[in-house]
Amino acid sequence: MSKYDSSFRAPRVKLLAAALSLALPAAHAAGAGSPHAHGNAALTALMPGLSRLHTTLANYVIPAPKSSAPARAPMTRAIANLADSGTGSLREALSSAVDGDVIDLGKLHGRIVLSSPLETTAAVTIKGPGRDLLTLDGGGHGRVLQSAHSLTLSRVTIANGSVSPSSALPAGGCLLASGTLYLSNATVTNCHVVGSPVAIGGAIAVLDGPYVPPPGTSTPSTALLSYDTITNSTATATDSAIAGGVYARYAYVYNSTISGNGLSQANGTSAQQIAAGGGIAALANPSTGYSLNIFNSTISGNTLSASGGTYYDPVAMTTNTVYGIAAGGSVFGQYAFLSGATLAGNSLTANGAALGGGGIIGGYSQVILSSISQNTVSAGQTAASANTPSGGGGLINAGKLTLANSAITGNHISSACFACTLPGGGMASVSAYPVNVVGSTISGNSATTTGPSAHPAGGGIGAMYRFSPSAPVTNVTVTNSTISGNTLTGANAGHSTGAGVWVGGDLALNNSTVAFNTSDGVGGGITTGYSATTTYTTSFYSSIVSNNTAASNPSDVFSKALAFTITGSNDLVMTTPSANITLPGGTLPGDPLLQPLAFNGGPTKTHALSTGSTAIDAGAAPALLTTDQRGYARVVGTAADIGAYELDTDRIFTDTFGPLLQ
Repeated sequence: MSKYDSSFRAPRVKLLAAALSLALPAAHAAGAGSPHAHGNAALTALMPGLSRLHTTLANYVIPAPKSSAPARAPMTRAIANLADSGTGSLREALSSAVDGDVIDLGKLHGRIVLSSPLETTAAVTIKGPGRDLLTLDGGGHGRVLQSAHSLTLSRVTIANGSVSPSSALPAGGCLLASGTLYLSNATVTNCHVVGSPVAIGGAIAVLDGPYVPPPGTSTPSTALLSYDTITNSTATATDSAIAGGVYARYAYVYNSTISGNGLSQANGTSAQQIAAGGGIAALANPSTGYSLNIFNSTISGNTLSASGGTYYDPVAMTTNTVYGIAAGGSVFGQYAFLSGATLAGNSLTANGAALGGGGIIGGYSQVILSSISQNTVSAGQTAASANTPSGGGGLINAGKLTLANSAITGNHISSACFACTLPGGGMASVSAYPVNVVGSTISGNSATTTGPSAHPAGGGIGAMYRFSPSAPVTNVTVTNSTISGNTLTGANAGHSTGAGVWVGGDLALNNSTVAFNTSDGVGGGITTGYSATTTYTTSFYSSIVSNNTAASNPSDVFSKALAFTITGSNDLVMTTPSANITLPGGTLPGDPLLQPLAFNGGPTKTHALSTGSTAIDAGAAPALLTTDQRGYARVVGTAADIGAYELDTDRIFTDTFGPLLQ
């Protein structure tokens, strides 16, 4: 773990307001003319609530019980009985521990049922016989284990912890630690935190500790999970609920499952009422590295809801209604790195803003070889909150994002907003930072609005940072990727736009395929441009835009600009766009004869070209690409093929990468 040691200690920022200042643009934190001054309203509203929450948590200190043991060298102590307390029990060993002690539970089989939480007097290591052989059972009498120190725990099941609203520490339903929690080959299940006004970490919470030198520094709370299962846990609060499963400022998750956890907020009394991270939340702003790191792990079936409440405004002397903000059905993080992650079947609902069914990611983040699928978002279901913006059925991004060799599939977002723009059935970007999609497939996602003047935009990708002509735009680059089978549906069909891609700024489409997307308004394939009077840069290079449908023409490419020239070369656009759009010279018309979306080799699905397609040998590789989306040679024949797929009739597909991202 030495690779990460420096990043654990580097950050000095205490407040979540500062931690989120880069990732979640805040109008109140930016001066006139700042690129953050026109940030997304829903994300901006998160800021004061998270700041207040972190300030509240900073006042909590896990009390450190004094050891009854004399000063001695650390030792290994074997526990021989399943008793709750008394000589030779786990509780007795923890009460007399010193830093470095190893407590060996390897010979125990069964269940230790606790009458009260276990506490350790030192930084210890606890080793069990295996998660299926030994359970530490809280019995509903409080959390299972807490430590004012770092803690290492392995090969056990931790279950049935409970923290009530009367607790001095409304965090960590089963496990609560300061500093760093190392958890491996363990299961944490059926843990619950109920708090008023806040609740943190239904299963696990790792808080900053006051005990680590040098003076003036703090211990960044860090959760390191390896081969673990965190399941069936909840956090419920009146005002602010964070992390149904795991909370830490830093989180590293390896080969683990976080599933079936729940997070909810309701009936609050403050001006900011939020719920963030149905499965896991990591909220640090590191000077190096990432705050949320997920490797080869599954975050699935978590739920999140925020319904708000009322609060009294002493200045106006009125009682106001607040509609809850829900962010990150599975994960809430910034500066995130996901590799081999699966975010699937998570759901998120809110009367107010609902942001990202699979997750909300900010700062400089990367999603690599990962799958985000079948997540749902439901927003703005009351008339009074009908103008609240939301976005991102699969994920919503609030900073620079790279999506590489990944699949975003079958996600859905719906909203009752009256007149808002609803971006991104698959993924949404709501910042001025660039978005790069490489070697990925975004397919089968949808966005639906029921408000009469609402604008569902970007069934696959929706990028909407531009809020005024003077503000920066979002730059979206799509390379060697497929955007297919995404849909838009609105109560007023004419307001739906860009079923495949909607970008309110600059777009570059390189060696990619946008096909079979459907809008009940305009722009079945791509909509670019923010208004009739603003100008954006859009380029198509060796790309296919075809077989898209829209209730109103043009079906493949649409622009709001009065006159719009798309630069590039070697493209195929199946249908003629409207007269205001000029395509690159030499753009081919007609049907490219795409085969159905399938695993044709490589980690993600593609549309293969049928023999006889005019796209064969008619493309180029201006970005110096040596491979197609699948990782196979980009040029087979006299020239590159147009689109994400390069036809090679001699290749027999034998790889097994595809099913990993289904």
